[in-house]
Amino acid sequence: MLNKDTAGIICSGLCLIHCLSMPVLMTLGASGLSLSFLEKEWIHWAFLVPILLLISLSLPQGFNVHLNKVPLTLALSGCLILIAGLTVITSYGEWFIVMASMLIILAHYYNRKLLGLKKYDYKRV
Repeated sequence: MLNKDTAGIICSGLCLIHCLSMPVLMTLGASGLSLSFLEKEWIHWAFLVPILLLISLSLPQGFNVHLNKVPLTLALSGCLILIAGLTVITSYGEWFIVMASMLIILAHYYNRKLLGLKKYDYKRV
C-alpha cells in the first residue's frame, strides 16, 4: 500500500505529465485519437481535488514529526500557483501549473525524506 507522500507524488506527477504532453499531442494531431476530452478544463479541477486532499493529509502530519516548515511552504506555494494557474492566469496557465506540480512533488519528496530520517512509519493511505 502507498504512503500519502508517494500517492501525492504520483498524483502531482500525473498532472505534470498531462500538462506537458497535451500540447504536444494536440499539435501532432492526436486529437483524432479521441484524446480531446483530456484537453478540457474540468480535467485540471479533477486533478486538483486529490492533490489538495493528499497535501492536507500528509504534510501537517509530517510537520508534527519533523517540525520542518519547508515541505509545508513548498506545498502552499505550489497550491497557490496551481489555483492561480487554473483561475486567474490564462495565457501562461499551463506553465504555472507545471511549476506548481513540481513544487508539490518536491514538497512530498522532502517530507518523505525528513520522515525517513526520523525513522517514523507514518500512516498509510
